[in-house]
Amino acid sequence: VHTKRYFSKNTHNNNNRNHHLNHQRMKKVLRNTVPLLIMGFIRLITTKGLDYQEHVSEYGVHWNFFFTLALVNILTTAIRSYLNYSSFWGGVGTGVGIGVYPILPWMGLLVVYQLLLSVGEVQEYIVDAPRKCMISTSTSTSTSILDASWWNIFYICNFFAANREGLLGSIGYTVLFLASEDIGKYCLWSIPSTTTT
Repeated sequence: VHTKRYFSKNTHNNNNRNHHLNHQRMKKVLRNTVPLLIMGFIRLITTKGLDYQEHVSEYGVHWNFFFTLALVNILTTAIRSYLNYSSFWGGVGTGVGIGVYPILPWMGLLVVYQLLLSVGEVQEYIVDAPRKCMISTSTSTSTSILDASWWNIFYICNFFAANREGLLGSIGYTVLFLASEDIGKYCLWSIPSTTTT
């Protein structure tokens, strides 16, 4: 009984400590993405203000590569922090995996995203969909909280539709970033040394 309580207490303490570290890590990465966001807004303002030629089919109406870098930085840190390999996906040598390698989160994300593109008609949506959501608006003049929430959803939907290439493309960049890190981890950095002492 004492042993069970000891392990239970240690597990609880470890979870609390990991939760705190994850929050600290996310706060740090959010601070680090501020320069990218500033550069993204500078590019947005200058391109719109100078009427600079741009292809909206690349990133969207308001999106640009600086916003993509910021979003990928946040997404990869969140995945690494909250989908911890050792506790959720199984660390090296433990959990579900192939040999000593665990099933990594980006593998599932890659499969799901590719299925959505190929089977779920997301590819057609990215290429051919209009830049605004086709939502019929009511002529009611009510100013209730429900109406305010509806308009917030409407604006968010329009923003997503206008910038769908950049937002959805960030998923692919996130997969590539995570995959390259893991390939380096398991194929390069974890190679045992053959030197003898």
